[in-house]
Amino acid sequence: MSSDSTDYPDLELPPSTFWTAKEVASWIADLGFPHYKDCFETNFITGRKLVLLEAKHFPSMGITNFEDIKCFTAAIRKLLGTKPIGYFRNKSFTPREPWALFLEAHSRTGEKIQKLTYPEYLKMNGLKHGDP
Repeated sequence: MSSDSTDYPDLELPPSTFWTAKEVASWIADLGFPHYKDCFETNFITGRKLVLLEAKHFPSMGITNFEDIKCFTAAIRKLLGTKPIGYFRNKSFTPREPWALFLEAHSRTGEKIQKLTYPEYLKMNGLKHGDP
């Protein structure tokens, strides 16, 4: 495998990033939390917004059970293929790993950002896939 394909892999966006609020709510129910379906639909949490959800956002949505919040954040990371946010990361590192930063950028709307590929994003931002 060449260094370029290792440093700048052309990864596909997870299908969940295109989910509607209804599909996200259904996924939440499938996780074993049907009582939160309405909460996710009412707050219009789409696949794009899942990327941006952190534990601190759930209480404002009406979800205050910390064990449930931990389950949601772990399930979202697994779904998107991201790592936990390192709140005590070395300041010289980016705030999140490059894949998570790309998904955050891609969660916004607009023709230009929607056409942006992961390798292009990495190169534009001086990052490599394996960066911490």
